[in-house]
Amino acid sequence: MDFFNTRELSIIIWGSLFLASILLFTKTRSSAIDVLKAFFAKPILIALVCMLVYIALILGMLCYLDLFRVSQIKDVIIWTITVAAVSLFKINSISENKNYLKDTIRKNLIALVGIEFLISYYTYSLIIELFILPIAVVVGVMIGFASTDKKYKPAENLLNGVASIGGLGILIHAIYKLSTGFDEFICSGALQSLYFPILLSILYLPFIYCLSLYLEYQSVFTFLKIFIKDKDLLGYTKNKAALTFNFRKERLRRWRTVISYSEIENRNDIDRTFKIIKDSIQAEKSAHKLPLFLEGGWNPYLAKEFLNDNNLKTSYYKPIDDIEWSSCSPYLKLGSGILPNNLSYYLDGTRTTATALKLVLNINDHASSFGSIETFLIVAKDLYQKAIGTSCPTSFEEKIREGDSFEKILENKKVSFIKDEWRNTTNGYSYKFVIENYKP
Repeated sequence: MDFFNTRELSIIIWGSLFLASILLFTKTRSSAIDVLKAFFAKPILIALVCMLVYIALILGMLCYLDLFRVSQIKDVIIWTITVAAVSLFKINSISENKNYLKDTIRKNLIALVGIEFLISYYTYSLIIELFILPIAVVVGVMIGFASTDKKYKPAENLLNGVASIGGLGILIHAIYKLSTGFDEFICSGALQSLYFPILLSILYLPFIYCLSLYLEYQSVFTFLKIFIKDKDLLGYTKNKAALTFNFRKERLRRWRTVISYSEIENRNDIDRTFKIIKDSIQAEKSAHKLPLFLEGGWNPYLAKEFLNDNNLKTSYYKPIDDIEWSSCSPYLKLGSGILPNNLSYYLDGTRTTATALKLVLNINDHASSFGSIETFLIVAKDLYQKAIGTSCPTSFEEKIREGDSFEKILENKKVSFIKDEWRNTTNGYSYKFVIENYKP
């Protein structure tokens, strides 16, 4: 078998032509030079060198175990460019993904890997591959663009259909070739090319995780310099953070939040911030042993899950100063457009008790306001049911639909709804539905 198959040659040819066209024109050439300068910046070069050294160590180990041969060098090159380097440049998004390890293993072991391999293994003549590749790229780019706005949904569906038909045709061709030449497939060593990239990806995970962990600590330590000027105290803080949190990035981020509002003057102040995180985590673990309704409000670790089924999952319950604690969900986009409407859920309270639950709808796009308000009403009724324990009164629903503000006292709870008109050029407004503890 040739070193490169016709599909790979087609990619090389079209890629070379694309690169040549960039370098041919002055404007694109200068931009390309700027990109190269940025690419060869010292931090990026160090990361790339570390990546290559780690890959070399992996290959050395696999070679010692007789799992790697020189004939597989092409697979290594392709994997390094398409997987290892891409993961390196996506390190920030990887750092945010709590399930990166599990997701990566799953994606590398599912049947799609075998399907993609078969499609890549059984190729067409070079002329046909040169014809197919630009069409596939254009369709892919058009699908990506069409997916950015719901008004292009019909075009996106059509393009997805075209891509599916094309992909199905290539898959049928690959299956046919496999069924008529299975012995040749087994003898060609193709199975090694199937499992080897999967093996490399799994062995690469410790490096990419450790790199993301290092960047996380670097970010936090840079942040600490703003609040701690004493070098000895700064060193103590860094060492204790590394020993306390080690590989637990989520706890490190939570501790950073505590540092941001704390007054740091000595080691006792630093120790107190670590204790806050420890107590908070212990409270979360024991939260489900406590009742939902507490004196003064709700169990915050249960209340923050009230609207999970409505795609309003809040962040962890955290302190915002010495007394107040809070948690909120990311904005849930409603509708489309440049600035869509959005919905969010908030909890406010103390370390042990949530005292106020808030549902907020921001109307930026008047054209889709009706549907957004109906969604707000559905979620508000769900919140009322879970927070009060009974169905939301019909009178409340009617007032919310009409945008009429109200306030109602229900024993030890106060329920209110406010329509807040914005005084700006957008003429937008917000709906706020609040259930809070009430003391006469």
